[in-house]
Amino acid sequence: MPGKGKAEALVDAIADSEPISGLTHNIYRYPGRFSAVFARAAIEAFSDPGDLILDPFVGGGTTLVEASALGRSSLGIDLNELAVFVSQAKTTLLEDLRLSELLEWGLRSFSRLRLRARDAQISHPRHPKHVCSRDSWRIWRCIETALEITGELRGSGEKRLATCAILDAGRQVFDGPKALPSVDRFRSILQESIHHVCEGASEYSTKVQTQAERTGLTLKELQPGCRQGSAKDAVGILDSTSKGIPKLILFSPPYPGIHVLYHRWQIQGRRETSAPYWIIGSKDGNGASYYTMGGRKEAGIEAYFCSLRDIFRSLAGVSNRDTTIVQLVAFRDPCAHLSRYLSIMEENGFSELTVSMRGQLGKRAWRDVPGRRWYNHGSQRIAAKRREVLLVHRLS
Repeated sequence: MPGKGKAEALVDAIADSEPISGLTHNIYRYPGRFSAVFARAAIEAFSDPGDLILDPFVGGGTTLVEASALGRSSLGIDLNELAVFVSQAKTTLLEDLRLSELLEWGLRSFSRLRLRARDAQISHPRHPKHVCSRDSWRIWRCIETALEITGELRGSGEKRLATCAILDAGRQVFDGPKALPSVDRFRSILQESIHHVCEGASEYSTKVQTQAERTGLTLKELQPGCRQGSAKDAVGILDSTSKGIPKLILFSPPYPGIHVLYHRWQIQGRRETSAPYWIIGSKDGNGASYYTMGGRKEAGIEAYFCSLRDIFRSLAGVSNRDTTIVQLVAFRDPCAHLSRYLSIMEENGFSELTVSMRGQLGKRAWRDVPGRRWYNHGSQRIAAKRREVLLVHRLS
């Protein structure tokens, strides 16, 4: 276990409810991401500069951003191509000169997006469902045009960040808001997004450069890797990178029986669309249960725990006795599901280390998650505040 000071910092970080900010964390708000403060505290508590950090459910890339900013090597894995793209964008290292050029290009290019007279309402079969409705087609044409002009950019890093800015602007207007903005307002949102992306990427790149100088590591060593794949395949994926054994495996997996839309936007809070995949140039033909390791019904929960057994068998294969596994997990039915979860970890050779939080449940550290709404297998909504538990394990 870490020293008392670092353990206390980790417990304090679990309870942190401040909005995620700094570096590139707010470039795209991926569903279900955990606090950067928590990730930072866990990395500092259980690893040293130069160590390898693994996140087998990388999501929005929080672990990777914090790991490289703290002078650690890191690798992320995720089934979701959207998660991989967002994580790669957030960990793009660019010099300030190139970021300044990207910002100038974005402010100039996005301001001149115009709908031409010959443009009409469109519903092309290659467009994602629901984005070309009577109310939204004008904004979608702006997104199409913005994506087309990213071809003017020369570097792959610049193109990735520009696309991520467009993705983030699309999420802001399509994913949830009841009313869509005007075209003029959307152009402003695009400009605000490219400014935010460049500002975050500059702060991140500077931080990583400082760590490289301080630790004697190269930027290549601190550049996170991110692979699409299943956590079940962690052994093969890690072997292919030649990165060695991780000192810390830090993640928040999908929660059994709890529904989160990792792969869709909900236009005006209702109709689901695969628009984010279209924007990043990817295809997505998978349902929600693919990304949550099962559905909300009992059969889905059984599938979840079956997958979990394979995942922890794989994580045991990439660990040694010095590897710490740190997780934040929640359960629809904590009494039944937590014991089953821990039993599967024990089957695969992991023993729990207790990090207690005074005044909370038992000896484990729990935290309330404010403002997050989860759904059960029926039509009713679970309470807005749910509880997550910190689990810390090592091989026996």
